[in-house]
Amino acid sequence: MVDHDGHTHVGTLGASSRAVLRELLISGPLHRATLARRLGHSAASLTKITRPLLDSGVLTTDETLRSDLPGRPGTPLDITAEHHTFAGFKITGSSVHGVMTNARGEVRRGWDAALSTTDPEHVVALIVDQVKEMEAERPLQAIGICLLYTS
Repeated sequence: MVDHDGHTHVGTLGASSRAVLRELLISGPLHRATLARRLGHSAASLTKITRPLLDSGVLTTDETLRSDLPGRPGTPLDITAEHHTFAGFKITGSSVHGVMTNARGEVRRGWDAALSTTDPEHVVALIVDQVKEMEAERPLQAIGICLLYTS
């Protein structure tokens, strides 16, 4: 599904499309033949899966990694890291730390707030406010929250 800003949200993609994205995130840029083999798809089915992802900007081709092998030159597919934005929060007994990252986990923005109380409503309100600020900059694909427990 594409939102009003033209961003495709990962959660709305089919299983085969998500498998392509997952493999590229794990392995980095891959030639189509390698990707098809790893995912158990034919070249034709991989093309059918990846064409909409390329057209929408979710995937890109990496011209810098063109194959020097004989025959038709292969251009690896790669995920467009900046197309996907994620937020993560770590809640401790004294503070909340947050980051906004691209799909490669590169931090694009950091945020810290001291906690005056650990009341759940207060902590949730801090995170909700920060998510709204992040969303104003760029739509978020997903949010992760970690609770740090110490005894």
